[in-house]
Amino acid sequence: MTGRRPDEGHPVKVVPAGVEADGMDEPSPRSARELAQEVERLRAQLTAEREQAAADRAGLQALLDHLPTGIVEYRDADNLVWANRAFCTMVGRELPDLLDERWRATVHPEDDHVPREAVAVPGGTRLPIRHVDADGGVHYCDSTLVMVPTVGEDGVEGVRPLVNVHEITSLHEATQAALAEERRFRTLFESSPIGIAVTDEDDVVRDVNPAYLRMLHVDPDHLLGRAFHEVHPHFSAAFDREAVLAALAADGRYEWQGWAPRFDGTRFWANVTVSYSVDAAGDRVVVSQVQDHDEVHRSRQALAHAALHDALTGLPNRAHLLTVLDGLLADRTRPVGVLFCDLDRFKAVNDSLGHAAGDALLVAVAGRLRDCLREGDHAGRLGGDEFVVVLDGLDGPGDAVHVAERVRAAVQDTLDVFGPGLGCGVSIGVAVSDPDGPVLPGADLLRDADEAMYRVKGAGRGGCGVFTPRAPEEVAARHELEADLRRAVADDAFVVHYQPIVRLEDGQRMAFEALVRWPHPVRGTLGPEEFWDVATQCGLAAAIDTAVLTRVATFLVQHPGEIVAVNVSAQRLDGTFADAVARALARVGAAGFRLLVELREAALRVDDPVLAAELHDLESLGVSVVVDDFGAGNSVLTALHALPVRGLKMGPAFTAGLPGNGRLVASVLGLAEGLDVECIATGVETAEQARHLREAGWHAAQGWFFGGVAPESTWFPVVLPD
Repeated sequence: MTGRRPDEGHPVKVVPAGVEADGMDEPSPRSARELAQEVERLRAQLTAEREQAAADRAGLQALLDHLPTGIVEYRDADNLVWANRAFCTMVGRELPDLLDERWRATVHPEDDHVPREAVAVPGGTRLPIRHVDADGGVHYCDSTLVMVPTVGEDGVEGVRPLVNVHEITSLHEATQAALAEERRFRTLFESSPIGIAVTDEDDVVRDVNPAYLRMLHVDPDHLLGRAFHEVHPHFSAAFDREAVLAALAADGRYEWQGWAPRFDGTRFWANVTVSYSVDAAGDRVVVSQVQDHDEVHRSRQALAHAALHDALTGLPNRAHLLTVLDGLLADRTRPVGVLFCDLDRFKAVNDSLGHAAGDALLVAVAGRLRDCLREGDHAGRLGGDEFVVVLDGLDGPGDAVHVAERVRAAVQDTLDVFGPGLGCGVSIGVAVSDPDGPVLPGADLLRDADEAMYRVKGAGRGGCGVFTPRAPEEVAARHELEADLRRAVADDAFVVHYQPIVRLEDGQRMAFEALVRWPHPVRGTLGPEEFWDVATQCGLAAAIDTAVLTRVATFLVQHPGEIVAVNVSAQRLDGTFADAVARALARVGAAGFRLLVELREAALRVDDPVLAAELHDLESLGVSVVVDDFGAGNSVLTALHALPVRGLKMGPAFTAGLPGNGRLVASVLGLAEGLDVECIATGVETAEQARHLREAGWHAAQGWFFGGVAPESTWFPVVLPD
């Protein structure tokens, strides 16, 4: 850091006073005293200059000590001669600990080569180097090295390295964090399943991710650097580019969904979000995010279709038909007709060929109905073997009957289902609206057609009948029965009668079957066959079931040793019955194993998940399920095996045939034993029947011979034959 004096580095030529140097051949003689004075003067001048230089250096060092950046002076690439306070503070060492080669302890081992390489550059260079402080902390520095000319005390000229050390650790960390964030963003950008395109405000594509390219079936070279609306105008037109620009100007965001064309001409259901953003340079860009919702959209369409269509035949279901019917009835310009079609002898298909054949028959009938439709008509399936046709644009009931006859003829044709010759007829009820009358809801017209169909069934099946209103007295009687039922439910007027189930071996009573009775104030005691249809149609069946369950549960508490069976229809097993049973048992503290639930054989369907769930829930309560009237319906052995059934009750038709059909009765018992379920014979009315059953190996029976249906207080005694 020392400056060079003007005479430094050159020998001093002494010229005696009074003698001119120019043209002088020899110095003039001077006295020794004069020479000594001159030497002393020069020595004093040199000392003063050195002291001034030292003072200047000290002042400069003091000034440099106050700089916030490090200043370091080196003798050469290896030896440090001075460093300011900022550098010493940064590396956590005092100056004496840095002099000479000891300063190299502050250099990061991986950067040890940097100082020597920098010194070798003429005139100096930038010095990217890391220093390590006394505690091991790493300091990133962006330093500048300058080679400063110097003259040594021996008068020899040279250069010394002078370094301005500027610490950039914070900047380095911020830069690294920014780079890491950029890498993270880029990774997300590249791997995102959402297609992303970045364009400028002129719609020129600046960047796209792989998902975007996959969705649009395009190569990046076809997009980058080009205006998107010019490269693929059909896509931009699909969601109106002008609308996008207007939305961005107003809210900075635009959303759209619909069918978007790809570059190869195919299309997909896209969900597009467009918004403004800012790039790294601070310029505003437009970010378009595209999601391929093709599968989601198709799934939603499938669910929406399934909610309004029958899964087996693909025809509209009840909800869809009622919507269509209500819309047509609201028009009121022309009559609207409804054909209620119920297949005849459909049960024979299931009984003889199984449910697969029955399903195939239903699909075939659906196809026949479609072929019979006029333009504007609608066919649907309500469930089971019930179909409905809605007719529009009729001139009157005659048109509806004409279509109905065409439908009947088409369905009654032989349908080859897993074999030739399987005939299937249809009974059709017809109802037609009156445009000049009051506006009816679609459900009412459907109900009228249903009633007309039942009248056809009652008259011998296989025909068509037009709905005619009931006689006023019949309608009044039905309304009166419904009103009486509602009062009976409100007054809790239903009672339970019991019929014993006995053990044939010794005549001991094993259980009771509970049967609901309605003590009507005028008509006397009514069985369910006289009121249950009306109760179901007006929504009172569940309330009556609850009343029966409550009474049976109370009975179980009052008679701890008894077991009781209750009858349940398949319609009642709607997902709420098992909960109702659980509440009834819990209310009185009765155990579930003392309750049996009887279900008709025809109700057993393995493909009914609600029914299966109810039966499993009952099983978990300890309640056993018994198949009632076994052999009278369509036997489904797979259902008996798959569902939690614990018993069978052989139908009374088998018992009535004894002793002639003894082998058939024995086969039913063998089937029950093979399924590992209990078996009860019903309809026992004579001693001879009871004896045959006992000799055939039957253990339990039920019927009027052992006791009829009676109130709890009048149980019949059990009498066994000799």
